[in-house]
Amino acid sequence: MAGVLPSNVSYFMQRMQGLSTSHFKVHPQTDGNQTSGKIVRFELPSNTLLNLRSTRLFFAAKTAGAGASMPNDVSSFIERCSVYMGGVLVQNGFQGYNVLKHAKAALKGSKCGSTLGHPEIVRKISYHNGATFANTDPETYLEDGTESFCIDDWEGLLGTLEPSIIDTGLFPQITLEITLADDTVCPISEGRVLPDGAGTTTNHFDKTGAGNPTYVLSQMTLQVEVLGMATSVLDQIKFSCLEQVQVGA
Repeated sequence: MAGVLPSNVSYFMQRMQGLSTSHFKVHPQTDGNQTSGKIVRFELPSNTLLNLRSTRLFFAAKTAGAGASMPNDVSSFIERCSVYMGGVLVQNGFQGYNVLKHAKAALKGSKCGSTLGHPEIVRKISYHNGATFANTDPETYLEDGTESFCIDDWEGLLGTLEPSIIDTGLFPQITLEITLADDTVCPISEGRVLPDGAGTTTNHFDKTGAGNPTYVLSQMTLQVEVLGMATSVLDQIKFSCLEQVQVGA
């Protein structure tokens, strides 16, 4: 804990007692299913100690179209990620957020924190619930929308801000805005089984005459970690810093 707190707060760590953590589930401002190009907004909790590094986006997904399947790394569904404070843009979302994620994964390795991030693309059996995916009819993959996924590694402000624990009482309302990517992030393949041998004439990774892939995200929620303290030491430090700023001004 001390490594992510400011130095003046770390100095008083021995006086802090009753430190607790809670996880809050934040629902999007717009309910219902989300499709390509949609903008999804989440309002982060106010007047709390918020750990931005623990921000997780949960959702269920399904695909449609002949041979359509899920992309590897579900961050592919995000085209743009922006952060607003009191309506003011503090993280300018840029086109190609998903491209940046794949580029950094290729250079530094994937930082997908769990199997719910879907880091792989060609597989026969789900490695987090043991479900067997249909090979003869790949377009039914996740068609029931019961598979859950999670994005827990973020670029931009959520993943790089220091210290990662902030007092949202010092900021206006913080809003996370996510723009979903185009349907073309979903790949198309004939099946999920490698060819049987050199003599085979079937290319399982080339879906001849495939239709346009589409995807739908549902049950979207944002999970954030909130810290609580039984003493007022941190508040005293905060008020002291504010008084020094006012005197210096």
